[in-house]
Amino acid sequence: MLKLENVGKIYNSEGTVAVGIRKVNLELRVGEFVAITGESGSGKTTLLNVISGIDTYEEGEMYVNGEETSYFSTEDLENYRNRYVGFIFQNYNVIDSFSVLENVEAALIFDNQDKKARREKAISLIERVGLKDQLKTKASKLSGGEKQRVVIARALAKDAPIIAADEPTGNLDSKASSEIIELLHEVSKDKLVLIVTHDFEEVEKYATRLIRVFDGEVKEDRILKEENQLRDLPSIPVNEKLAKKRDIITLGSQNVFASPKRAIFHIFVFLFLSVFFIASFAIYRTAMNDLHNTNSFSQFSNMDPTRIVVNKDDHSAFTEAELNELKALANVKNTIDGDIATDTTRYLYITGEDYSYNFRGYSNLSTNLSLADLVCGRLPAEEGEIVITADEDDLTTEYDSYDDFLDKTIISSYSNVYKVVGVIDASKESQTYTYYTYYYPSDYENIKRNSLFNYYYAGFEIDGNSMYVSSVVLDETLGANEMAYSEFTPDDYQVYLSDFYQVYFDGTYHFTVNAQADSILYLGSNLYNEFTEKVDTVYQISVFVDNANKTDTTLKAIQNLGYRAVSVSEVGSSYQDIISAIMSIVFFVLLSFFLVAAFFITYVTMLHSVKSRKDDIEILRTIGATKDNIKGMLITEFSLVALICFTLVLIIYFVLLLTLNGYALDIIKAIGFTDFLFLFLILLVISVLLSLLYSRKLFKKSVKRSLDQK
Repeated sequence: MLKLENVGKIYNSEGTVAVGIRKVNLELRVGEFVAITGESGSGKTTLLNVISGIDTYEEGEMYVNGEETSYFSTEDLENYRNRYVGFIFQNYNVIDSFSVLENVEAALIFDNQDKKARREKAISLIERVGLKDQLKTKASKLSGGEKQRVVIARALAKDAPIIAADEPTGNLDSKASSEIIELLHEVSKDKLVLIVTHDFEEVEKYATRLIRVFDGEVKEDRILKEENQLRDLPSIPVNEKLAKKRDIITLGSQNVFASPKRAIFHIFVFLFLSVFFIASFAIYRTAMNDLHNTNSFSQFSNMDPTRIVVNKDDHSAFTEAELNELKALANVKNTIDGDIATDTTRYLYITGEDYSYNFRGYSNLSTNLSLADLVCGRLPAEEGEIVITADEDDLTTEYDSYDDFLDKTIISSYSNVYKVVGVIDASKESQTYTYYTYYYPSDYENIKRNSLFNYYYAGFEIDGNSMYVSSVVLDETLGANEMAYSEFTPDDYQVYLSDFYQVYFDGTYHFTVNAQADSILYLGSNLYNEFTEKVDTVYQISVFVDNANKTDTTLKAIQNLGYRAVSVSEVGSSYQDIISAIMSIVFFVLLSFFLVAAFFITYVTMLHSVKSRKDDIEILRTIGATKDNIKGMLITEFSLVALICFTLVLIIYFVLLLTLNGYALDIIKAIGFTDFLFLFLILLVISVLLSLLYSRKLFKKSVKRSLDQK
């Protein structure tokens, strides 16, 4: 039984107190068809709202099967509505973005019915109200009478013992009104039907009881027909009609695509947030890479971020097996033995009658190249042939295309003569901030030997003068332990090599002399053999990975093998470390500020969109959705939008990866897997927080007050 004892409802709006109902005493049972009448503003709708749990009351007590409801929380009222009440409103309250079938099925989701069973039941009820041919029609396309039929089917779908109808025919013509009232009468035999109407004659034929309200009080409560089958409300456990989580997820997913315009707007907001976030990380990592590649702070000259220098703790030489072990590691692109040569910038000069043009590049092996790496030309096939690295800045009036560099004769800063047979375009293929000149193996071997000699014989003096050697040559005309020194400086240029620091095989830092001009050292056989043996023994190598983002992973793998290894881009001076730390702190402070600001901007931006759905959410509340249901639905919606957005970001990333070149490509490549993982987590966190805030805001008011503000 539903019983009201001295129930009163008071409204307080902007300091004005108004009485909704007062001292209402009623006992209502299943099997009654109750007509509630009265003038506009008399309190009849307020009475219906209190009975159905859409609104609260301040005085008296309402009992449901003997249970007091005055202490009911918002959640308790939701459970009461879900278990006991089906609603029919004058303004229909259908979800316009849903089809007829989806509107009816929604009630069955909160009635905890299986998918197959609810589909069959929904179709059966839709047929019963005469809308069989409009199952998939959007509710927004229906007439007023058709919408009301949908609402009746939805109310019946819940199979609730109470049907609460608030002037259900107020917006319908006489024929449609008659059909609706007759439908309600059909179901009244096993339900308590409460119908608020301003036209009693419309329901007089079917009503078993008349309640007339005037000025908030029940002035008349009259039995019109004696019914022998009246009975109490059934007792329905709270957990019997709790919706399944998977059904809430299904409903949330359905809501995303129910309104394409809203979905596109949400995706756009999330996409803007994502692009800004990932771009910030890309710029930050690029700036850090640039910092690590600044020679003024470097202990290496060649700061290629793909380079790892490897030696051994006991300073012993590498065996062939150990070298092969390192070359076979995952992500390793190539290795260079005796890698001091690759830290020396070698200047290359093209000379003509009226001009002199120069390149610079670190030494590398042509065997580390493939033909696909070249923009034009071929790979070196014999001594004296090289591949140079150039970019758009190298193109001039004399060289307006990369092909113009082919077959040019080049003199190195060490007086060696080479011919250009191939060109790498640094503008199209990222060189990870490092330009290389690729030599034929025997030429590279000579460069390596000469570089190593300059290390071992640093400080060598002749006649009290420090000497810098550009080339070491075997001269069999000399005695076995004799040497000769000659200095050579071409007339058309003079070379000044920069100072640099380098970690060598013994693990200490060494400072090389500042050399001016080129020189050749001629050695007798014994000295040359001693030199050759020493420089050909591999104490240190450089390992190059195929992607700068894999450097750390490969570095750990090498260290796990027991070698001493260091990533050159991370071996900076204390000043570099300090600057790097400061940049990191500033970046993450700014990023945190941005995330907080972006969250609130996103919240405000999307609040209007969510408010536009307030009516739909309130309708779902009337048919049984709890706060947790709405929260879960919103989390699903925003999480799905976040997933779509994240997928779009990945697509954009790979498109840019394939289309950009030069420095722009370096920026894109700076974005790593962890950045995308962090972005995904951030989007999920924002989705959950937005859902919690919105659901909290939506549930601040009762269903009645929310619907009144439509």
